[in-house]
Amino acid sequence: SKIEDPKQDTAVLVRASKFGTQSHQHADQGNFAIISCGKGLISPSGYWGRGGGTIHSLEWTRQTRAHNCILVNGEGQIAKSIFTRGRIDYLKEEGDYAHTKLYLDEAYPQLISYTREIFFFRPGLILVYDDMKSSEEVAISWLAHTLSGPKVDGERINVVREPAELSFNVFTDPAEQLDFEWTDQFAVDVNEGEPEAYHRIHPNQFHLRWTAPQRAARRFLAVITVNETTADVCWEGSNCKVGFKEFETAFNLDPDGNGKVVLNGKQI
Repeated sequence: SKIEDPKQDTAVLVRASKFGTQSHQHADQGNFAIISCGKGLISPSGYWGRGGGTIHSLEWTRQTRAHNCILVNGEGQIAKSIFTRGRIDYLKEEGDYAHTKLYLDEAYPQLISYTREIFFFRPGLILVYDDMKSSEEVAISWLAHTLSGPKVDGERINVVREPAELSFNVFTDPAEQLDFEWTDQFAVDVNEGEPEAYHRIHPNQFHLRWTAPQRAARRFLAVITVNETTADVCWEGSNCKVGFKEFETAFNLDPDGNGKVVLNGKQI
């Protein structure tokens, strides 16, 4: 948003690679991160460890569950595979906002199709829109990781890392309820399998998960505001409308409805 002034800048980073998840790459196609005022607000999680990597790094840090991605029936992407690919369809820079669309179905063999669209309305509104289909009913979990403890206010999550802060909601079809949980524990301990002489104490990280009921098609929308940015969210049936400055963006979260995003009355 203000790259010439890092103390005021907000950056949104997104990954989708045709080179898969082999070598030093992680199983994190579609992953995103948000940094503001030099502080990571939404971030990949995990630690590397000594040498070529510890059990923790291999079974957590490199895996999908450590990243800001989705899980299908609790399972992530296949690690260390040239076939676990993502693709950036386009990145449009429009001055007041930027928009990108990712194709991620090759990263999830459990799904027939999966797209993730990310909008960044400057200086501090980020919208993450996921649209996916499967040949059978599956439970989708939407993941986010933070470096400071989340403050839960109803369905809204607040994260503070001075001098930056972030608030967000995750929505799906309004006829259904998301199951939300979070923890500050890794599923694989940082010191797992390490001799005691090499044990380390690292700062806690925080792992947030929203899980939707089983369904063959699913849409999510995350509405994220950074620092002093505010946005208006309202519903018209299954359409979630987000207002910010002169922009109104609409998303139909009923997966049986039209999945096209509407910006200021025009389909994107």
